[in-house]
Amino acid sequence: MDFLKINFGYMSAEKESTSAPQLLLEGYLDHGNLAHEALYGERFLFLGYKGSGKSAIAERGRLLAHGNPELFVTVAHLHDFPYETLRSEVLPGGASRHPAQGGRRRPSREPHRRLRRMPWPARS
Repeated sequence: MDFLKINFGYMSAEKESTSAPQLLLEGYLDHGNLAHEALYGERFLFLGYKGSGKSAIAERGRLLAHGNPELFVTVAHLHDFPYETLRSEVLPGGASRHPAQGGRRRPSREPHRRLRRMPWPARS
């Protein structure tokens, strides 16, 4: 195999999903079965360091859902989350209830879900 013909993809999964989607569909290594768990399991939130593959999981899921009417995927980025709208519509009087700003933390009635941290790539 000629090393120069190997396509290593793009630096961002978003760019790769639009420019070379076949790389995410056919060349994706699902280490730890995380992408499968995101699509078909109970986990829905993935936390990890920059470059650990969170966007790749999301973009692969979005591409797979495009051709599957039984699969629904919405990719949400934190910078798009409407914190101010949520605070003004959910909290009484629109006041912040964050403990650091003088509010009290209310106990949740929802069971806590276990979140899985993305593995940090091994250093050489």
